[in-house]
Amino acid sequence: MYTKGRVAEATYFNFLMPSAKWNRLTAAQEAEFEAGLPFRRTPGSSPVDGNGYWLFDHGYSAGGIRVARRTFRPR
Repeated sequence: MYTKGRVAEATYFNFLMPSAKWNRLTAAQEAEFEAGLPFRRTPGSSPVDGNGYWLFDHGYSAGGIRVARRTFRPR
């Protein structure tokens, strides 16, 4: 629902999907990396899609690392 320039009843979330490179790190390497971040991640399950679909609509890259953006589109 779109109301006066704002999205009503929307929820913002950011969910990390680990890469194969991340999965090869030792527990100590993961902890060292996480300790250097300016925030703390909270473990959890990915969000439920609901009535819609995910669109891979943009990609970003820098320093040999690529991140794909997914946007949820309601039906």
